[in-house]
Formats: sequence, structure tokens, C-alpha cells
Amino acid sequence: MTAGDIVVNIENVANTEELVIRPDGALVVWQVKQVASEGAWELYQTDGTLAIRIAKGQGNTMLDKREILVTYDVYLELKNVSGVACDMSEGHVVMK
Repeated sequence: MTAGDIVVNIENVANTEELVIRPDGALVVWQVKQVASEGAWELYQTDGTLAIRIAKGQGNTMLDKREILVTYDVYLELKNVSGVACDMSEGHVVMK
């Protein structure tokens, strides 16, 4: 991927598991524009040690029009708290 690319990631996530939103390399930066889920969710910003919940939603909801920067060291986890497996997604722009 190169700077300016728009990427959408959709996965079926088991209950209590996460969709990890994290670039593959140390020099890559993503700008997350939206997260969505067909079930209840919680969004955490983490460095792998400390996780801070920054948003949550119920049912078919979306957190849209955001500009959350993520790197390999500080990234997001979209946690499924719906009680069943559900589809979860995120969309981002590659910044560098």
C-alpha cells in the first residue's frame, strides 16, 4: 500500500474477540475514518499494554467521519461485546 490508498477491512469476529486495527510496519501511519459492527462493540486505543476505551455502540452502528491516527506502536482494537459472532469493519487511509 502507498500513501493515499483507501482500505476497508471486514471480518467476522467471535464474541469477546477484537478486530485489531494496526499497520504492519513501524514506519506506516493510518488515518482511521470509520468503524462499524452489526452487534455491540467497544473501541479501544492501546499500545499493547494499556488499553483505553474511546467509544462504544449498540446494534448496527457506525463511528464515522473520524480521523484517528494509528501506528504500529499505538493502534486500535474494535472489541465484539454482542454475545455472538458478528461482522465488524474499519476503513482507513494510508498516510505514509
